[in-house]
Amino acid sequence: MENNDLEWKKFTTRELEIMLPRTFIGGDPKKDKKTIEEKIAKIPEKYRIYYKNFFKGENCQFMAADTKIDENDPVITHVHTLVQKLPLFSFGMTMEKYLEEVLKRHGRNFEIVEKGVVALRDYQAARVIINIREKKGPFKKPGEIQQITVIFSIKLKTKFWDFFFATTPARYEKEIPIFEQSIQSIVIKG
Repeated sequence: MENNDLEWKKFTTRELEIMLPRTFIGGDPKKDKKTIEEKIAKIPEKYRIYYKNFFKGENCQFMAADTKIDENDPVITHVHTLVQKLPLFSFGMTMEKYLEEVLKRHGRNFEIVEKGVVALRDYQAARVIINIREKKGPFKKPGEIQQITVIFSIKLKTKFWDFFFATTPARYEKEIPIFEQSIQSIVIKG
Protein backbone atom coordinates (compact mmCIF):
# COMPACT_ATOMS: atom_id res chain seq x y z
CA MET A 1 0.00 0.00 0.00
CA GLU A 2 1.35 3.40 -0.96
CA ASN A 3 1.90 6.05 1.70
CA ASN A 4 -0.84 8.26 0.19
CA ASP A 5 -3.34 5.38 0.37
CA LEU A 6 -2.84 4.79 4.10
CA GLU A 7 -5.62 5.55 6.54
CA TRP A 8 -4.26 7.84 9.24
CA LYS A 9 -5.37 8.24 12.84
CA LYS A 10 -4.65 11.05 15.29
CA PHE A 11 -3.19 10.04 18.65
CA THR A 12 -3.65 12.65 21.37
CA THR A 13 -2.13 12.82 24.83
CA ARG A 14 -1.99 15.67 27.30
CA GLU A 15 1.40 16.72 25.90
CA LEU A 16 1.20 16.06 22.15
CA GLU A 17 -0.67 15.07 19.02
CA ILE A 18 0.69 12.86 16.25
CA MET A 19 -0.76 11.20 13.16
CA LEU A 20 0.12 7.54 12.52
CA PRO A 21 -1.31 4.86 10.25
CA ARG A 22 -4.54 3.32 11.56
CA THR A 23 -2.75 -0.02 12.12
CA PHE A 24 -0.84 1.48 15.08
CA ILE A 25 -1.96 1.15 18.69
CA GLY A 26 -0.67 3.39 21.43
CA GLY A 27 -0.92 6.46 23.59
CA ASP A 28 0.48 7.56 26.93
CA PRO A 29 1.55 4.21 28.46
CA LYS A 30 0.56 5.33 31.96
CA LYS A 31 -2.69 7.18 31.34
CA ASP A 32 -3.92 5.00 28.43
CA LYS A 33 -2.79 1.66 29.88
CA LYS A 34 -6.25 0.07 29.97
CA THR A 35 -7.09 1.06 26.38
CA ILE A 36 -3.71 -0.19 25.14
CA GLU A 37 -4.17 -3.51 26.97
CA GLU A 38 -7.62 -3.94 25.38
CA LYS A 39 -6.11 -3.41 21.91
CA ILE A 40 -3.25 -5.84 22.63
CA ALA A 41 -5.88 -8.45 23.58
CA LYS A 42 -7.24 -8.25 20.01
CA ILE A 43 -3.84 -9.10 18.47
CA PRO A 44 -3.21 -12.80 17.64
CA GLU A 45 -2.03 -14.52 20.80
CA LYS A 46 1.39 -15.54 19.47
CA TYR A 47 2.32 -11.83 18.99
CA ARG A 48 0.90 -10.37 22.20
CA ILE A 49 4.13 -10.82 24.14
CA TYR A 50 5.95 -8.42 21.76
CA TYR A 51 3.43 -5.69 22.50
CA LYS A 52 3.15 -6.36 26.23
CA ASN A 53 6.93 -6.10 26.56
CA PHE A 54 7.10 -2.97 24.43
CA PHE A 55 4.42 -1.05 26.32
CA LYS A 56 5.81 -1.88 29.75
CA GLY A 57 9.18 -0.49 28.65
CA GLU A 58 10.57 2.97 29.12
CA ASN A 59 9.21 5.98 30.93
CA CYS A 60 7.78 7.71 27.86
CA GLN A 61 5.14 10.36 27.24
CA PHE A 62 3.96 8.51 24.15
CA MET A 63 4.41 5.03 22.69
CA ALA A 64 2.85 3.38 19.65
CA ALA A 65 3.46 0.16 17.75
CA ASP A 66 2.30 -1.13 14.39
CA THR A 67 0.05 -4.17 14.60
CA LYS A 68 1.18 -5.33 11.16
CA ILE A 69 3.86 -7.81 12.18
CA ASP A 70 5.96 -10.35 10.37
CA GLU A 71 6.88 -13.30 12.58
CA ASN A 72 10.36 -13.34 10.98
CA ASP A 73 11.12 -9.82 12.22
CA PRO A 74 13.03 -9.56 15.50
CA VAL A 75 11.38 -6.21 16.35
CA ILE A 76 8.02 -4.49 15.79
CA THR A 77 7.79 -1.13 14.03
CA HIS A 78 7.27 1.44 16.76
CA VAL A 79 7.43 5.05 17.89
CA HIS A 80 8.24 6.35 21.34
CA THR A 81 8.83 9.78 22.81
CA LEU A 82 11.08 10.90 25.62
CA VAL A 83 11.17 14.39 27.10
CA GLN A 84 14.42 15.53 28.66
CA LYS A 85 14.21 18.57 30.92
CA LEU A 86 17.47 20.48 30.81
CA PRO A 87 19.19 21.37 34.08
CA LEU A 88 19.41 25.11 34.75
CA PHE A 89 23.08 25.30 33.75
CA SER A 90 22.31 23.61 30.38
CA PHE A 91 19.50 25.85 29.08
CA GLY A 92 21.77 27.11 26.29
CA MET A 93 22.79 23.61 25.18
CA THR A 94 23.02 23.32 21.41
CA MET A 95 21.17 20.64 19.52
CA GLU A 96 24.49 19.16 18.35
CA LYS A 97 25.80 18.82 21.93
CA TYR A 98 22.52 17.33 23.06
CA LEU A 99 22.59 14.75 20.25
CA GLU A 100 26.09 13.70 21.26
CA GLU A 101 24.76 13.02 24.77
CA VAL A 102 21.75 11.06 23.47
CA LEU A 103 23.90 8.92 21.18
CA LYS A 104 26.36 8.09 23.98
CA ARG A 105 23.49 6.35 25.79
CA HIS A 106 22.95 3.90 22.92
CA GLY A 107 26.07 1.85 23.66
CA ARG A 108 28.52 0.39 21.16
CA ASN A 109 26.28 -1.65 18.89
CA PHE A 110 25.06 1.18 16.71
CA GLU A 111 26.38 3.22 13.84
CA ILE A 112 25.32 6.66 12.68
CA VAL A 113 24.12 6.52 9.09
CA GLU A 114 23.01 10.12 8.72
CA LYS A 115 22.82 13.21 10.93
CA GLY A 116 21.62 16.76 10.34
CA VAL A 117 19.02 19.44 10.98
CA VAL A 118 15.58 19.40 9.31
CA ALA A 119 12.70 21.85 9.16
CA LEU A 120 9.44 20.34 10.29
CA ARG A 121 6.08 21.96 9.74
CA ASP A 122 6.18 23.89 13.03
CA TYR A 123 9.62 23.15 14.47
CA GLN A 124 13.27 22.78 13.66
CA ALA A 125 14.69 19.39 14.62
CA ALA A 126 17.86 17.39 14.62
CA ARG A 127 17.48 14.15 12.65
CA VAL A 128 19.71 11.12 13.12
CA ILE A 129 19.44 7.70 11.50
CA ILE A 130 21.20 4.86 13.29
CA ASN A 131 21.64 1.15 12.64
CA ILE A 132 21.43 -0.98 15.77
CA ARG A 133 23.30 -4.25 15.48
CA GLU A 134 22.95 -7.50 17.40
CA LYS A 135 25.66 -8.33 19.92
CA LYS A 136 27.74 -11.33 18.87
CA GLY A 137 30.28 -13.52 20.56
CA PRO A 138 31.97 -13.35 23.94
CA PHE A 139 33.26 -9.81 23.30
CA LYS A 140 29.82 -8.58 22.13
CA LYS A 141 31.10 -7.44 18.76
CA PRO A 142 28.45 -5.84 16.54
CA GLY A 143 26.70 -8.34 14.27
CA GLU A 144 23.89 -7.97 11.74
CA ILE A 145 21.64 -4.92 11.69
CA GLN A 146 18.48 -5.71 13.70
CA GLN A 147 16.84 -2.32 13.79
CA ILE A 148 17.04 1.03 12.05
CA THR A 149 16.03 4.00 14.19
CA VAL A 150 15.28 7.54 13.06
CA ILE A 151 15.55 10.04 15.91
CA PHE A 152 14.07 13.52 15.72
CA SER A 153 15.00 15.90 18.57
CA ILE A 154 13.08 19.14 19.01
CA LYS A 155 14.20 21.78 21.53
CA LEU A 156 11.42 23.84 23.09
CA LYS A 157 12.51 26.28 25.78
CA THR A 158 14.06 24.13 28.53
CA LYS A 159 13.17 20.69 27.16
CA PHE A 160 14.23 18.38 24.37
CA TRP A 161 11.52 16.21 22.85
CA ASP A 162 13.01 13.04 21.32
CA PHE A 163 10.91 11.02 18.88
CA PHE A 164 12.26 7.55 18.07
CA PHE A 165 10.85 5.77 15.00
CA ALA A 166 12.18 2.22 14.66
CA THR A 167 11.72 -0.70 12.31
CA THR A 168 13.59 -3.63 10.80
CA PRO A 169 15.99 -3.30 7.86
CA ALA A 170 13.54 -5.26 5.67
CA ARG A 171 10.77 -2.73 6.32
CA TYR A 172 12.85 0.46 6.46
CA GLU A 173 12.42 1.64 2.85
CA LYS A 174 8.66 1.19 3.12
CA GLU A 175 8.40 2.78 6.59
CA ILE A 176 10.69 5.84 6.25
CA PRO A 177 8.14 7.89 4.23
CA ILE A 178 5.56 7.10 6.93
CA PHE A 179 7.97 8.21 9.67
CA GLU A 180 8.70 11.43 7.76
CA GLN A 181 5.02 12.21 7.24
CA SER A 182 4.18 11.39 10.84
CA ILE A 183 6.84 13.68 12.34
CA GLN A 184 5.49 16.53 10.19
CA SER A 185 2.14 16.09 11.98
CA ILE A 186 3.58 16.61 15.49
CA VAL A 187 1.93 19.22 17.69
CA ILE A 188 3.56 19.72 21.08
CA LYS A 189 1.13 21.34 23.49
CA GLY A 190 1.91 24.05 26.02
